[in-house]
Amino acid sequence: MGMVLLSLIIVCILSVYFRLFRKQCFAHKEILNTAFNTVLDFRISGMIPADVRIKNRMPYLTKDQVEQLQSLTDTSAADIYSYIKKQRLKKTRRAMNLQKKSEEWMKKKYPWISEENIKLAYFRGLNSCLKASL
Repeated sequence: MGMVLLSLIIVCILSVYFRLFRKQCFAHKEILNTAFNTVLDFRISGMIPADVRIKNRMPYLTKDQVEQLQSLTDTSAADIYSYIKKQRLKKTRRAMNLQKKSEEWMKKKYPWISEENIKLAYFRGLNSCLKASL
């Protein structure tokens, strides 16, 4: 519960910041999605820490902004993975039901996440469940 509250506070802070400085950067939703995609994209992760990857993709961000984005995206991803794991443990009969239910939940809880990132987060979450069950 505390992590969810922290995530909401960070989103609000970022929202206010981006409204004030809209001319200097992308729309906040695009920045959030770029950071989220960067954290989820295993192809570019390797041994490079998430904060470095975010800074490389968006060099105009300050260190504090990068840390806030990383915290928000890490928290969001962990929350999504946890949700998918709980739903999977409920023995959802069909994989399509699990995917649809998970994607609908993500859209409601994280309205800023793009369709592309919703699908990526779902498959990363499912992958983490499968690895944990081995």
